[in-house]
Amino acid sequence: MDRREFLKAGVAGLGGSFVLGGICLPRSVEAAVVVVNLTVEEVVKTMPGARDILTWQFVDALQTGPGALTSSIVVTEGDVVTVNLQNNLTSNYLINFVIPGLLEATLAAPVGGAQSYTFTVTTPGSYVYYDDSNGDLGRAMGLMGPLVVLPADGSNALTPGGINPNFFDREYTLVMNEMDSRINDAVGAGLPFDLNNFQPDYFFINGLTYPETVMDANRVIDDTKVIYMLGGENVAIRFINGGLIYYPMHFHGYHVDVITRNRILEERIVEKDTVLVKIDESVETILAVGNQLGLFPLHTHYIPGVTTAGYYSGGGLLLMKAV
Repeated sequence: MDRREFLKAGVAGLGGSFVLGGICLPRSVEAAVVVVNLTVEEVVKTMPGARDILTWQFVDALQTGPGALTSSIVVTEGDVVTVNLQNNLTSNYLINFVIPGLLEATLAAPVGGAQSYTFTVTTPGSYVYYDDSNGDLGRAMGLMGPLVVLPADGSNALTPGGINPNFFDREYTLVMNEMDSRINDAVGAGLPFDLNNFQPDYFFINGLTYPETVMDANRVIDDTKVIYMLGGENVAIRFINGGLIYYPMHFHGYHVDVITRNRILEERIVEKDTVLVKIDESVETILAVGNQLGLFPLHTHYIPGVTTAGYYSGGGLLLMKAV
């Protein structure tokens, strides 16, 4: 069993890969050659109110992401990664694969065609990948995903050789993005659209909108969806902005230490109850649970961001549960 399969199988009861949500497991510390096969697919998402919306998605049959994300990449510092991209769109859009800060200005795959990208991951931390061959349209349609690079020393730390408060007992990755359904509808119908007038009406965390971010089909809180924590733990929360707007993520009940922004260690670590995550940005934080137990919201402070199609409550809202 290769490493990516181990990561997937080793946490079958937790509802996702460990680095994307849940308790930490032993990690490989050996650099490797990693091959990721992504297809670009047209996927119809059914939104609350039985509203069907056409999206574009990177799809990885072997490694889906947290929540409803259809792809994610988890590798180790020093790995040589090849991403094989197959463009299965039916509309005539070229699609490429970029990672800001790591892999940029890449060639695109034509409709029905393929392109490969090889790169070495030299800096651990959190990244976002997406298509930029069509400007911002790829992200507006949903083409994005998380990349997490683990430290080569095998530690449960946000930075290699990190000292407190970089170490953690448990970690979660939260990917935020949004959708202006007018754009999606226009692309699906082959009609003109105006990205300069981008006004999202749907907001997502890990591809889900509240209450799906925290509840099961019976509207009961699902411990595999919430940020589940134990008293006394240090919990790493990786925020990755895969969208086209800012996300000021606000904590109730807790403060967090911001450790890194785009893999750069903060010079001065300050406790915050709101963490701003800019476009293309990844922000890594540590939450010290202490003895503060209970159920607390975590949500974007952008007011429309906690609505769905203009109705409250919805969108980018989830729960933290400390026991």
